[in-house]
Amino acid sequence: MKSEVLTQATNLWPQIFALFIFIAVFVGACLWIFRKNSAKVYDEMANIPLEKGQKR
Repeated sequence: MKSEVLTQATNLWPQIFALFIFIAVFVGACLWIFRKNSAKVYDEMANIPLEKGQKR
């Protein structure tokens, strides 16, 4: 089945382009999540449910 699909797919540029876009978005998201000084923001967000009745 896999070989049949691959033999019928003559134009692979859209799939390759989509793969590169996916990889770029994934790497960009990882860099954004693990960027420098983001731990403080994530710690504050993690404590929001614990501050139920308190005002900031």
